[in-house]
Amino acid sequence: MRIDESGALLDLSGPIEIRTMPQNDSFIRLPNALVEALLRLRLSGGQWRVLFWTLRRTLGWNRPATTFTWYQVAKELDLDRAGTLRAARSLLACRILFLENGRLCAQIDPTRWKEAMTTDMGDDRHRKRCQPSPVFRRAIDMFKDVKKKERNTRKKEEALISHPAGAARPIPGKYDQLSDA
Repeated sequence: MRIDESGALLDLSGPIEIRTMPQNDSFIRLPNALVEALLRLRLSGGQWRVLFWTLRRTLGWNRPATTFTWYQVAKELDLDRAGTLRAARSLLACRILFLENGRLCAQIDPTRWKEAMTTDMGDDRHRKRCQPSPVFRRAIDMFKDVKKKERNTRKKEEALISHPAGAARPIPGKYDQLSDA
């Protein structure tokens, strides 16, 4: 008899039951060399999802290749089509995935991969859509603001000089004789 961390007695005299996967559960058998190579990869989330979708459809069903459309892949992975295509193109460029007669295949032999992937596989152009605002404003921007204020002030002054209803300006001294009487 042994005592575990909680203080309960463990009976180790009988046979130890090893639980195995039930027959109706499906799984993917991956070669150890492939798993070790995958552990060293630096992939984005979309790339991992496309890769595992391909592995599930090929190795999971004991097939060398799978028929597909990028629309179908994007729909099943709940990704946008552009992101799915970007992820797939980078995997295809590094030869982790390849196309054979219009069918998608996973390269199981890591020695045939082109090179290790990095996460910056062309996604920078999509992440820098807006220019960052500078901390200090440039002199040109300040000059433009001053000119704009001057223009607005000039317009206000012109509006004060002219009568708001568009009437004629009064003639100075025209009614001076009426007040003398």
